[in-house]
Amino acid sequence: MISFAGITKRYDDSTVAVDGISIEIPSNQLTVLIGPSGCGKTTTLKMINRIVEPTAGQILIDGQDIRDFDIKDLRRSIGYVIQNVGLFPHMTVKDNIATVPRLLKWERSRIEERVMYLLGLVGLEPESYARKLPKELSGGEAQRVGVARALAADPPIILMDEPFGAVDPLTRVKLQDEFARVQRELHKTIVFVTHDIDEAIRLADRIAVMRSGRILQYDIPENILSFPVEKFVHDFMGSDRALKRLSRVYVADYIEDVKVVSISQGWNQVGETKEEFMWAIDKDEKLIGWVDVFHSSREASIESTLTEVAREEILQPDSTVKEALSRMLESGTVALPVADSTGKFLGQISLSKIQELTRSDKE
Repeated sequence: MISFAGITKRYDDSTVAVDGISIEIPSNQLTVLIGPSGCGKTTTLKMINRIVEPTAGQILIDGQDIRDFDIKDLRRSIGYVIQNVGLFPHMTVKDNIATVPRLLKWERSRIEERVMYLLGLVGLEPESYARKLPKELSGGEAQRVGVARALAADPPIILMDEPFGAVDPLTRVKLQDEFARVQRELHKTIVFVTHDIDEAIRLADRIAVMRSGRILQYDIPENILSFPVEKFVHDFMGSDRALKRLSRVYVADYIEDVKVVSISQGWNQVGETKEEFMWAIDKDEKLIGWVDVFHSSREASIESTLTEVAREEILQPDSTVKEALSRMLESGTVALPVADSTGKFLGQISLSKIQELTRSDKE
C-alpha cells in the first residue's frame, strides 16, 4: 500500500502544485489520477519515486517512509512508464528491457528468460522483436516495450504517466486492452496518470479526481460516475455518465439463454415459436449465423436460409456492454450473439436487457 499523509509541493511562495493530499492507494490495484492540465497529477506521481521531493508531508510504502530508502534502490524497485517511452535508441529491444535487471546484477540466463517472457506477455513475438532497434518499432510497439521494461525486475509498484497518450486512438484502445489483460495476470500496484476519462474508467480500480492540487473525489469508478460529490466532478466526468458506466459492465453477466437451431436438423426442431429469428449452430455447437424463422419457407433446408455471421461480429463474455450497445446501434439489430474463444455459442445479449440494466442503475 502507498500512503500519502498531508503531502504538499510548493515551487515558490505563490505556486502550490499539490496541496495537502492524504490518500491510501491499495496494493495490487490500478489507481488513476485524473484532472485538468496543471491539477498536480503528474507531480503527485513523481513524488512516489522521488523524482520530485515533497515540501511537506509523508509518503509511505507498506508502512516505510520513502525517505528511508536509498534513492537508487527505491527507483530500481519501482517500474516507470512515460508517454514518449524513452527507450535508449542505440540499444536493442532486448537490451532496453534488460536495463534494470543488469543493474541489479541478475544472471545472464535469468535476464534472457525474463526478457523473452515479457515480450510474449505484452504481445510481441520474442524472436521477431528482441534484436530490433527502437527506430524499427511503431508507436504502439514502442509503448509495449516500455511496459515490458517497467516490468523487467518484477517490481511491486508501477508508475505510468500518460503511457498511451502519444499513439493514435485505435492503437490506444488495443494497448489499453492488452495492458488490462497483463494487469489481470500480474496484479501489480499501479498509479496511472491520464487526462482521458474513458481510459480511466476502462482501466481503473479506483480513481482520484484532482483539481488545483487537491483530490476532490477518490472512489471506485462506478461511484464517481453515479454519485459525483460536486459540480466540477459531475461536469468533468461528462454528460454521458450512464453510457460510461456500461464500459464497467461485462457481457458475461447479462447473457440470455435462447433457443437455437442446428443446421444438421430440419424445421421440426423449431416447432411453434413467436421468435422472428433464431441463432444457428453446427454439430459442435459453434455459432455460424442466424435464420429468419418468420419469413423462411419450411420446405427449404435450414442451411439454405442461413445468414452467416462474421467472427468479428460475435461478442465474447469479456466484451463490455457499452461495446455491445455500440454494435447494435451500428448494425440496427436488437440482439447480438455471444460465443467463447472457441466459437461455442453461449447465448445473446439484447437491447431490452441493456435497457433493463440502465433502469436498475437509476433505481
